[in-house]
Amino acid sequence: MSEDQRSVDQDSAGGGLTSLGVSLVARPDGRWFVDLSDMRLFTGLSVIARTLADELLEQSRAGVVDAYVQRRLVSDISPDLVALGVGSITVYALDGSLRGAAAAPEEFHTQLRTVLGTLQRPRWASQLFAPPEANSRPLLFPFHSVFEQQEIDYFFLVELDRSARFMRISVERVGSGRIDLQRLQPVVIDDLHMRTYIQGLSRMAQSVHLGILRECEASRTEFSDTARRNVHFFSQLTRAGLPDCDSLTVHWPAEANELLVRADYSVSIDFLKRVFIVLEDRTIVERLLAGDAIEIRSRRLRAFLDLSRRGRCLNISLFEARDAANIEYYQKRMPALAALGERRRGELSGWRIFLIHHITSEILGVIKTLDALGAERLHTLFVKYAGSTPSDYLEALLTLPEDRFRFSSLQKIESSTSVDGYYLISRQYSPIDDLAALEAELEINKLDFFSAMSLCAGQLFLREAAAARKARQRLLVIEDGGYLMPMLNDLALQGVSVEAALQHFALSPAELGIGSADSELQSSLVEWLSPVLCGSIEHTRNGLNRLEAVCLQRGRLQWPAATIAVSDLKRNRESQEVSVSILHAVESILHGLGLVLSERRALVLGSCGAIGRNLMEDLFARLGAGRVSGVDLVETHDADVGSEARRVRDLSELSERSLLESDLILGVIGESILTEPWLEKLVADHRRRSIFFASGSTKTAEFTHLIEWLRRLQTSAAPQIGGVPVSLQQELVRDPQTAHITGKRIEIRFDDGRRRSLYLLGGLTPINFLFYGVPTETMDAILAQLLQLSLGLIQQNRSSNLPARALAVDRDIDADCRPLA
Repeated sequence: MSEDQRSVDQDSAGGGLTSLGVSLVARPDGRWFVDLSDMRLFTGLSVIARTLADELLEQSRAGVVDAYVQRRLVSDISPDLVALGVGSITVYALDGSLRGAAAAPEEFHTQLRTVLGTLQRPRWASQLFAPPEANSRPLLFPFHSVFEQQEIDYFFLVELDRSARFMRISVERVGSGRIDLQRLQPVVIDDLHMRTYIQGLSRMAQSVHLGILRECEASRTEFSDTARRNVHFFSQLTRAGLPDCDSLTVHWPAEANELLVRADYSVSIDFLKRVFIVLEDRTIVERLLAGDAIEIRSRRLRAFLDLSRRGRCLNISLFEARDAANIEYYQKRMPALAALGERRRGELSGWRIFLIHHITSEILGVIKTLDALGAERLHTLFVKYAGSTPSDYLEALLTLPEDRFRFSSLQKIESSTSVDGYYLISRQYSPIDDLAALEAELEINKLDFFSAMSLCAGQLFLREAAAARKARQRLLVIEDGGYLMPMLNDLALQGVSVEAALQHFALSPAELGIGSADSELQSSLVEWLSPVLCGSIEHTRNGLNRLEAVCLQRGRLQWPAATIAVSDLKRNRESQEVSVSILHAVESILHGLGLVLSERRALVLGSCGAIGRNLMEDLFARLGAGRVSGVDLVETHDADVGSEARRVRDLSELSERSLLESDLILGVIGESILTEPWLEKLVADHRRRSIFFASGSTKTAEFTHLIEWLRRLQTSAAPQIGGVPVSLQQELVRDPQTAHITGKRIEIRFDDGRRRSLYLLGGLTPINFLFYGVPTETMDAILAQLLQLSLGLIQQNRSSNLPARALAVDRDIDADCRPLA
C-alpha cells in the first residue's frame, strides 16, 4: 500500500476491495480514491486470448472432443508473462467441455481474456506467482456461476509449472469429476460478478493519447471524442455498464501542456490504461453512475473520473479535478435578469413554460431565472441552425433536474447532394426515446429548417399541454421567431378538432395517452387548450409579423400574444448590436477564406428595417461612397444614412452596376425577393467571380428562391442558365482554425468557360448566430424585459381579459403587459 493510500485510509470511511485487487476509499472531500501504483499491466493479453480462443472454438466446431492448444510466448508480444517465467500456455478442454462455448463464442472469448487479465490483479497474482519459498496455488474461475447462459456449464482452472516454465489452463464441465479440486485446493476467484472485460485497453489509450497531443500542440486544454467517431471505444464503455455514454472529454490545466507533450510515451500509455481499467470494476462504475467522482493515483500521476450530461459524457481530468459546470454562472453575468429573478422569486409557481429560443449563453441565464421564478416545469426547444453547441453549455444545462427541465433541438444533417441539407432531432440534450415517430417524420420528409422547427414545436407543445391538463397546471409559451403560436392560433380559429390538430403535427393520440376512440379527440382544439394555455410571449419582429398576418386574415387571434419585438429597447439598442454581429460573422468567414470585407460591394435586402438601417450605416462607414446599396419593400422617410448609399423599393430600380457588382448580399428583409429571373441575371452576368450571400434575419426566408433554384439545377438532367448548359459542384466551407462548418460553396461552370462561385454563408441561416450573437451586456436588459412581460401577461390574465391580438410593448402595452393610455 502506498503512502497516499495509507493517509487516505486514516481519514476516511467506507469503500472496500475492488475486483482490481485494490481498495476503493471514500475521501473526506466527497470523492472516492483508488491507488493503482502497485498494479501490474500486461501487454499482449488480448492477442494471446483471441488466438487461443479462436483455435479452441475451431476445434470444437470441427467435432474434436478433446481440444488442446499450446502457444509459446515471445517477449516482443508478451514481455510481462515471459518475465514472470511463463514460456508457454497450454489450454485443455476435455470430454466436450466446449460444447457450451461453441453456442456462446463471444462469452468464451471474454472468459479467456478475463482469466489472463486476472494475472494483473495483485490479490490473485500473489497466489499463482507465489515466491519460490511458498507454494503456487491454482486459480479456479467458476464462470458457470456468473454467466446466465445455460450452455456455460464449465469452469477454468489455471496452474503454473515453474520447472517447465508453462501455464496450464483446463476447461472442465461442472460435475465431471475429472479434476480433483479437493486435492488441488485452488483459490476460487470470487469477484467475477464485480468486473467486466474491456477489450483493447492499449488501443483505447493510444487513441486518447494522440488526441491529447494534438490538442496540446494547438495550445488547447481539452480533447473530445464521440461515439460517432470512435465506435470501438464507446462499445467498450457500453460493455462496462455505461450504455448512455456517447462522448468523452479529457481536461488538463494549461500549464501541463508542455509536460504532456514531452512525457515519455510508454509512461503516458501505461497511465491512461490504468485510468480505463478501473471501468472494468462494477463497483466503480456504480459510483460514477451515482454521480460520484473517482480519483485515480499511480505513483505521481493523478486523474479524476466523473460523468456529466446525465450520464452521457465521461470526463477524465488529468492532474487536478475539473470545476463542475454551474448554470448560475450564466445568470450572474446578467445583473438585470438576476435581479428580476430575485425580486419576483416564486411567481411562476404552478406554471409550465414552453420556451423556443436560440441557444446562447444568455438563454442559459434565462433558464436559471425561470427556475428562480419557480416554474414547475420548463421544456426548451432550442433554435439551432448549424454549427456546434459549446460543451460548457451542455454541461451546465444537463446539471438541472431531469424531472423539471427538458431540452430539445434540431441537428442539421449536411448532404453532398442537397444545397441546404435537412434536420433531425439532436441527441445532445434530453433523451429522445419517446420521439421516435417525430424523428421518422423528419427523416422521411427532409424538411427545411422553418418547417422542421414548426413540426417539432407543435409536437412538443401538444405533449406539454396534455401533461399540463393531467396535472391541472397552466402553460405559457415564450418564443423567438413565430415557429408555433401563429400556426396554433390559425388552427384554433379554423375550429379544428384535437384529432385534426394531432394529424397536422403528425402526432398519434397514443403518444399523448389518448385512446383512439376517446371522445376527447372530437372536442375542439380551443376547448381542449382553454384550461391550460393563457397566451404567448414573442421576441422578434418576424414572429410579430406572422401573428399579425393571422389576425388580419381571421379578424383576431385566439389567445393574447404579447411581444417586445418593437419595444424601444429592442429597436434602438439591440438592432445596432445585431448589425455589428452580422458584419463580424461575415468578416470572420471572409478572413478564413483569405478575403477582406473592404474589397466587397454590398447590397442590403431590407435596408429600412431596424437592423437594415444600422447595416447601411455600418457598411457605408466601412466601404465608403458608392459601394453600398439597399432595397426595401416599405416606404421610408429615413434619409439619415450617407447620401451616397442608394436605397430603392424594388430590385428593378437598382442601377446595373449596383446589381452586377454587389458581391456581398445581406438579407434582413424577412422574405425572398431574389426570384429566379434575378438570380439567373446575377449568376450569368455578374462582374465578379464570387458572390457571397448571408442572412441576418431570425427566420430563414430571405433566400428561399435561391435554395429552390439551386436545388432544381442540381436535380436537372440537363441544367441550363440563360440557355447555356452548366454543371454544379459543391463543397463545405470550414473555418481553418476550428474546422467548424461556416457555409457552403456552389461552383457553377458554364459550357462557354465562365465560372461563378456562390458562397452560402452559414448555410443561409442567420449568420450572427454562427458566432457570438449579440453580446450579453446588451441582451441582459432585453431578456429581462422578455421575462418581465411574461410575468405581466400572467398577472393581467388573472385580473382581466386581455384582447386576443398581438400586443406590443411601447405600442399597445407597457413592459408589465398593462394597456397604454
